[in-house]
Amino acid sequence: MTLFGKMSEHSAGNSSLNVLMKPAIMPLTVLIALFPLRAPAGDQTAPVAPASAGQTSATHSVSSPISAAIIAGLPKYKPGPVDEKPTVSPDGVVQMPKFFVYTEKVPAFSERDLYSKDGFAALLRKKYPGASVRGQDPDRIEGYVPNYGALMYSEDKRLSQMTHFKNFADILLRVGDVAGSKELNAEIRRTFSRHPDMFIDAMDRSANNGRR
Repeated sequence: MTLFGKMSEHSAGNSSLNVLMKPAIMPLTVLIALFPLRAPAGDQTAPVAPASAGQTSATHSVSSPISAAIIAGLPKYKPGPVDEKPTVSPDGVVQMPKFFVYTEKVPAFSERDLYSKDGFAALLRKKYPGASVRGQDPDRIEGYVPNYGALMYSEDKRLSQMTHFKNFADILLRVGDVAGSKELNAEIRRTFSRHPDMFIDAMDRSANNGRR
C-alpha cells in the first residue's frame, strides 16, 4: 500500500475525532477574528524611525540652565583700543602693543609647597650635607641647634629670584625701555636687600668664614 493510501486510511479511521474537534476549533477562530490580540497600554512604544547614514541613534543635549551657567563662568571679552600699532625701536626691535589679560593667575607651586615637613627636612640634609640634623624644623632657622641648612636654602632662593628679575631688567633695557629697567632694578634692591638680625648675621659669618 502506498503512503497516500495509509494517510487516507488513517484519516478515515479518525473521522469521528475530527468531527468532535471542529466545534471547539471554530469558536476560537471566530473570537480571534472578532477580538485581535493587542499589547497592554503600558507596553506600547512609538515606532523608531531608522537612522540615516552618518547620523547617530542617540543625541546628547544640554539644558538651558546649564548652558547659561557655563557661559556666565567664562571670562568676558573686553576689546582694547584698535589704533595701537607695533613700534620699532632704534636698534630694530619690534614692540607689539600692550595686551592686558584680566584673569586670575594659575598658582605657581614652589619647591617647599611640594614637600611635607619631614620630606623638606630630608631635602635640606641631602642638599646641604652637614648643615642640618634630624629633628630640626626645616621652616625655622633659629633654634637650640641653628639650622644652617634652612639658612642656606633661604639664601639660594633669594639669589635665584634676584637673578631672574635682573635678567628681565636687562631685557627691558635692550628693547629700549630704559625707564622700566631702572624702575625694576630699584625695586629689586628694595625687595632683596638683606636686613639680618644679630643671630642670622652670626650664622652667616660662620658659614662664610667670617665674610658677609
